[in-house]
Amino acid sequence: MDIDQLAQSLISNRGYLAVVAGNMASGKTRDVVELFSSLERRAIPAQMIKPSMDYRDMHKDKDLDEHCSVSRSGGYWRGQAVDAKDPKSILTYIQRDTRVVGIEEFHFFDPSHDLVDTILTLTGSGISIVTTGLDRDFRGIPFEVCGTLMAHADYVRKKFADCQDGECHDKAAYSQRIIDGKPAHFNSPIIVVGGSETYEPRCGKHFECPGKPELPKLFSDVTQRT
Repeated sequence: MDIDQLAQSLISNRGYLAVVAGNMASGKTRDVVELFSSLERRAIPAQMIKPSMDYRDMHKDKDLDEHCSVSRSGGYWRGQAVDAKDPKSILTYIQRDTRVVGIEEFHFFDPSHDLVDTILTLTGSGISIVTTGLDRDFRGIPFEVCGTLMAHADYVRKKFADCQDGECHDKAAYSQRIIDGKPAHFNSPIIVVGGSETYEPRCGKHFECPGKPELPKLFSDVTQRT
């Protein structure tokens, strides 16, 4: 489904839920900016919502405030920044004539079940939603809210970046957090806002997370038991 087709689905189906998920720098915000441009051309009332804590170097470089969703490709869209610790406050910003709402960075909202309830309240009232966010944290562990939203979604768009380790350029599914030039330890805080100075897309071969527990050695265990 291309961007114009997605726009048509959001318009034609009341209460449609689309989830755009992937790792850092995979083009999630670029897709949403293009989507909102398509909605604007069709004169469809739409609103963008984002957490106010999402303010990075990309905003500073373009002299934009926290109300803007900014893509690494250069595009941006002005919306409404809200407190990530109060997902239900989103409802107070929705205008009466709005038909489509975009909610950026779903993984920042806490408690996440309040965000899910808010999204389902909006779709239940006939407002279509497109929401974006990371599918996994810096440890490579899936965000629970992502799986929940995907389960409720009418459409899921999975995004991938290219691995930025040396000359690799394979498909990257992980967001490698870098602290002082080294991979962040497993016990580091889950949420750290940052851009290319803090995160790099990595493929499975080049992803590192020191201190991460190893997966159970299932097959060797089975061999020992037999």
